[in-house]
Amino acid sequence: MSATSVLFQLQYVGHWRTIERVHGYGADVLVMAFQNYAANLARQQNSTYTLPFEVVTPNMGMISLQIFTIEKKTHIVFQTVFGMDVLSTEQIIGQEIKSGGGGLEKIVLPDTSRYIEETPTGIANKERLATTNAIFPKYNNYVKNPVLFDRTSKFFAPLSLLGIRLPSAETTVDRSSSETQRSVVSYAIYRTAGDVLPQVFEPNLKQRYGVDLTLPSTMMGLAALSADGEIVTGGGPGVKYRIRVDYVNQRANPQCVHWKTVSGKAGSWSREGCRTDFHDPWFYDQEDFHVNCTCSSLGPVAVVMNKEEFMVCI
Repeated sequence: MSATSVLFQLQYVGHWRTIERVHGYGADVLVMAFQNYAANLARQQNSTYTLPFEVVTPNMGMISLQIFTIEKKTHIVFQTVFGMDVLSTEQIIGQEIKSGGGGLEKIVLPDTSRYIEETPTGIANKERLATTNAIFPKYNNYVKNPVLFDRTSKFFAPLSLLGIRLPSAETTVDRSSSETQRSVVSYAIYRTAGDVLPQVFEPNLKQRYGVDLTLPSTMMGLAALSADGEIVTGGGPGVKYRIRVDYVNQRANPQCVHWKTVSGKAGSWSREGCRTDFHDPWFYDQEDFHVNCTCSSLGPVAVVMNKEEFMVCI
């Protein structure tokens, strides 16, 4: 991961473009290899006894390292993150702990406010799974690294996509006898990889005449093993990605995209299966600009903008 973080630094963009011209592929091969690794890590988590973790490196949340000076103070910005976490029904509805004599000792009810996006009041029980999301990274199984470059970017994965089935609000749950359902999620957050990957865009992207497109956002990828023991392949209700950007407005025309690969062909950025939502600049805190992307793809996902308008904004 540390080596990948170095390779994804912006100073090597020219080298990656040379590799693309010579070989027909570039940094996308490396990113997709990590995507496949994330899926294998989720699949093998139980059999390899791997505990939840998060690694922060100088360019991958997987993070890149940048050092810059402001007012004679040196700041280090980490730019890549890679992690793996487990979500179980015990973390959502709680668990019962028995005493040594077999009697009930206590019921543990977890505080889910940081990692479960609650269902809006009035939603029917049968729709609950489709509208309740688990938020990653959730930081209840490991400590959040204080030097993270990005406190904004999050994954919102529907419980139905993860194969977790919650009881209805009217059901009385016997926590001592109910079977624990668990899903394993691996994720990668890259600060600068969007600039490093091939700048190839499908025709379905909206583009003003004479205005180039750029990828100024954080890039995110997800892999998951469902509670049913199957690797999640996307589709369904889709995953919501809250993606950090340096700035956003209407003129920049942000568009959510995912890296689309077709067997035997070079990959490209595509809007297919993605919905874009964002606010006017006044809505955000100064360091909290972001775009909400809901995509059927598990990634990599990023935000494309009009280059000239974006550069003027920042």
